[in-house]
Amino acid sequence: MKTHSYLSRLDATTRRAVILYTAIVMLPAILVILPFLWTSLNPALLNVVTPVFMWLPALAALIAVKTVIRPASTARYLAMTPLRPLGRLLGAAGIVLAGAVALVSLTLIASQALGFTRIDVVEWSGYRTGDPTLTGEQARSEVLRTLAMLPLFIAGYLFLTTGEELGWRGFLHTALAPLGFWRTAAFTAGLWVIWHAPLLVTSAHLGDIPWRDAVATSTNLFLVSIVISAVRARSGSVWPAAFAHAMLNTVILFGFTAFRTPIDANDHAAFWGFTVVGWVAWLIAIAIATVPWWKPKPGTQQHLKIEMEGER
Repeated sequence: MKTHSYLSRLDATTRRAVILYTAIVMLPAILVILPFLWTSLNPALLNVVTPVFMWLPALAALIAVKTVIRPASTARYLAMTPLRPLGRLLGAAGIVLAGAVALVSLTLIASQALGFTRIDVVEWSGYRTGDPTLTGEQARSEVLRTLAMLPLFIAGYLFLTTGEELGWRGFLHTALAPLGFWRTAAFTAGLWVIWHAPLLVTSAHLGDIPWRDAVATSTNLFLVSIVISAVRARSGSVWPAAFAHAMLNTVILFGFTAFRTPIDANDHAAFWGFTVVGWVAWLIAIAIATVPWWKPKPGTQQHLKIEMEGER
């Protein structure tokens, strides 16, 4: 990715804001994991640090907007407003929810057909991985309770994902708008993956996750980011993007773990087979979500230009 070439297409003020934002989100993410790499600090503390850092992009966005961009409306620049038409925002959220369920279903069905995993809604072996002492019936009861509580889990994660999305799909998406949709989405996705990299590398280094999971997750993040950027662009608001991010951390993650048999740590073929099927599902989601940018119409501007009230 030719970062310098991309940023050179932006005006000087926007470039400074993007560089400042990037520095604020990246440097703390790197510094905070160093003690975990160089000392015997308890890795469980990462679970405490992560939710706090999910609001770092929002802080970085506010600093960049308030000190460099200085728009007439910060809320408008971050795509927090307008909230109308409300029907469009609610419709976008509904499509995201349906899309999340469809993506999980497609991945599980295709993976079972190809022999990489098996859908298990009898013994619930995937769900029981977290507590092997559970019986199949007990696991079923817990899964049903979890599904009933899912709206509360989504609301809780929505609070956290809003912190991330105000930065990535709020500030950065607006700032990069003159680059066009695909460059904006790819640039944002690349930075998003790099931002997550210190945590993934540290978790793999400490043995919390296999290295293959770190690699697979990085690719997942890039593809997911393109979808979330499309949701942001098509809805014109950061809120459906935050909701889509919350779906990833709740519905999709739960669906991929609770409804299938776990893959053996040594079965690399099954792991990568299931992973690639998931990537194909995400590529299909990208194809559907980005229909408006497939064939630019002659004579129209094909970037994500946002008219800021009071700036012209």
